Amino acid sequence: MDVYTAVQSLYNSTIRDALPTKDRTLAGVKLDDAPLFDLTVERPLYKIGLIISIYDHVLDGDHVEIVGFGRGVSTTHILRAGAGRVTGYEGAANMITKGKKTVARNYDGTASLDVRHAVVGESIDVYGDHSTA
Repeated sequence: MDVYTAVQSLYNSTIRDALPTKDRTLAGVKLDDAPLFDLTVERPLYKIGLIISIYDHVLDGDHVEIVGFGRGVSTTHILRAGAGRVTGYEGAANMITKGKKTVARNYDGTASLDVRHAVVGESIDVYGDHSTA
């Protein structure tokens, strides 16, 4: 393992989550959850395939359900695309808090948002503790 890889691994496993956070942008949506020393804070192509599909398929007033509410980036785009109501499902309670904060920061429309603490089907790649979902 080279020095860079070793330092990056140490940073990711022990230091990163303890640092204060700063702003970053994922696919045009502002978040405040990038650890202080992260170098890459702009990711314009984040989930780009999903986001393009959102704008291609969501119609004004639609009720959209999204499994994996997460940080709220996709949900923000669903609301911006004109959905009248969004129901999100998220297994990790800590991500629900982050996601709602993201949506509130980036969307000021009148559509309704309901986020349910639940795992739909088998739990796969849940970012946090989902034992109470």
